[in-house]
Amino acid sequence: MERLESDLSIHVGDIAYNDGSETDFTERHFRVYRRMLAGQPFFPSVGNHDVRADAGASYDRAFDWPGRDAGRRYYAFRWGTVLFLALDTSSKTADVEGLWAGTGPQFDWLEGQLRAASVDSTVEWTIVFGHHPPYSHAVGISGHGQNRDLRRNLTPLFDRYGVDLVASGHDHHYERLRPVREGRPVPDGCGPVYIVQGAGGASRYARHVDSSQFTAFASRAYSFTELTVEGDRLRGRTIGTDGDVIDQFLIRPYAGPDTSGCGD
Repeated sequence: MERLESDLSIHVGDIAYNDGSETDFTERHFRVYRRMLAGQPFFPSVGNHDVRADAGASYDRAFDWPGRDAGRRYYAFRWGTVLFLALDTSSKTADVEGLWAGTGPQFDWLEGQLRAASVDSTVEWTIVFGHHPPYSHAVGISGHGQNRDLRRNLTPLFDRYGVDLVASGHDHHYERLRPVREGRPVPDGCGPVYIVQGAGGASRYARHVDSSQFTAFASRAYSFTELTVEGDRLRGRTIGTDGDVIDQFLIRPYAGPDTSGCGD
């Protein structure tokens, strides 16, 4: 990761395994990534293990983000033509419970951000990232699998407003889905692409990753994913600990259900 010299990094949660204590953040995040953090910005999303020790107080002291002082752990930021939306699916708050149920302040904020981006010509890519995956095929010990509440309540927003990529963690493997819209696979550019990238550390709990009509590629090997904007394409490479490319892909922009050539 250090050799790539990326512009920025995002994280899909469980940053300071196992309990999110101040010691965990020091030893398992800041010391591990110290050289990267010295040269590029880092944008976190909170995982369930990050709020175990002290309800997330150590997480709040470790990072800064828009809206932090308002007591919320979700936020948006722009990087060039890309809009990033970091969700909080992990805090033990009524706001997060509302998101899972498709209601409340965070849900309304998410829909407002997506609606505004869908009519903003300067936003060419929309990437949503958070901890719990709407889609996952992990099975076995601690293989959580898909989160049905988030899938039921959030994916219609992603379909409607033209989200290009949804990145999640929680399950300890890497998985890339084909584009999905309205609960079924669709051609490239006709729906959001979903990625689970929980293969960056800790134990590879899932004993197996099932395949389905949604699955494009899956691996239990330790890895991280590099994303590069190349004009009208988003290029992805998932890279293992030996530097070999495990998976590579291109994402075409998705402008919503009225995208030309994507009709039923």
